[in-house]
Amino acid sequence: MIREILKKLVIFTVVLSIAAGVSARFGEVSVRAEEKLCNAQMLSDYLIGKLKLDIPIGTKFGYTITDFEKAGMIFPKTLTTWYDAVTVEDLASVCTSLLSVIGEDKDDDEEMDYNIERLFKTKRIYDIYRASEEQKRDLARVFLKGIIIGKSMGKYTQDRKVEPKRKITYSELKKAVNKVYDVSKRAPMTPDGQLLRTKNLPVNASEYKHILASFPNSFYESRFYYEKYPATYQPADDVEGYYKPNTVERIVKKGYWGDTDIHILASRMTEYQNHRMNVNYLTIDNRWADKLISFYLTEKSDDRQVKGITEEIYDYVKFIKENRIIIQAEYMAAEGSAAFYCHDALMFHQYMKYKVVSCDNLEKNKYKLIFGSYINDSPWGISRNFKGKMKLGEWIEGVFGVAYQEMEKNSGSTVHFPWAWINETVIDNPARYIKKTKILKQYLITKGDKYWPDTDLRYELNGWK
Repeated sequence: MIREILKKLVIFTVVLSIAAGVSARFGEVSVRAEEKLCNAQMLSDYLIGKLKLDIPIGTKFGYTITDFEKAGMIFPKTLTTWYDAVTVEDLASVCTSLLSVIGEDKDDDEEMDYNIERLFKTKRIYDIYRASEEQKRDLARVFLKGIIIGKSMGKYTQDRKVEPKRKITYSELKKAVNKVYDVSKRAPMTPDGQLLRTKNLPVNASEYKHILASFPNSFYESRFYYEKYPATYQPADDVEGYYKPNTVERIVKKGYWGDTDIHILASRMTEYQNHRMNVNYLTIDNRWADKLISFYLTEKSDDRQVKGITEEIYDYVKFIKENRIIIQAEYMAAEGSAAFYCHDALMFHQYMKYKVVSCDNLEKNKYKLIFGSYINDSPWGISRNFKGKMKLGEWIEGVFGVAYQEMEKNSGSTVHFPWAWINETVIDNPARYIKKTKILKQYLITKGDKYWPDTDLRYELNGWK
């Protein structure tokens, strides 16, 4: 009796297996199977159903691939048998081929090619170096289109991890292909390859071209550099001399900083910041100095400028060694969509986290710790209620306004700003705490003003509130 029951169970299991196989062959896979790893057979069956191809059951692998090609669909060359696992980069190639089948790639090739090259330069895909050379562009294309976007690398990051060699599930295949056909299901991406967000926006979101998913509202609600200090001028968006992030590309396209792409400039700024904000008197040498010098040189640099900046940076290296200075900073990224222009300088909102580990006579030397900037830790004006005192070994974290590295002969150096060959930038520790609760407007400061107390009013000065 028991033997008969077991026999029927075995027969029933076999029938179910056959039924599942037949269903899979026609593009239908059980819920449990959707979470299984996807192989070339499952991929082929799904595409046959999606493209409505007339390919007989049991067709050999090679003939099936030929039939796909006749339909305009290029099957990944990395898959050579029905049992090969489909990887993320294979899926990218499939989606790219499908984009061609539906005709989406015909009108955007020139612009897309530029965006792909920029994506490579700015390294928006953290692990793209792991992808096969012939599949890197496919991966970049579907990444920019929001079809395969991988995982975030965390807060204040601009790159994402896609794991090109990871084996995918059948469910992932279906989701990606559905995004090819249904644009509304794709993730919103910037042209330079960053994930956008459209909900829970900062109060001043309209001052920016877009808001990034990996940057918190506190980043965007930080005051622009010029909004932290009173000034004699009255800036306006319609005159050269003042541009918010949503209009700054107007002046960037004039080419004053070499490249006309704000994201390429931001990438160079990122490299510059991470170099100059990490110094160690035990290891600093002429190679470190030469790299820093290279950030300032352009095709327009003359011999006098080259000599001036070289001598100044070499003197800075001596200063670091003589005063046994060590400064450490975590990775910091300059974001192109958060660039603005004021005081004849291209500037960036930048999240920074740094500390002075070692320095002889910190109070005396703090103005010259960071090449090209001076550190202010004295509360004043709108920052009067915030502490900014720097102490050895303590991390300082916040959003600062940092100027793009430019070489310019100053009229004369001062104690607080000893650099003679570059534009001034203040790393203002107390002011980093100040956030907006609305879009600010400029107004004339009068005696006894509660926002700007004790302001010298021998001149007409304008503040922001």
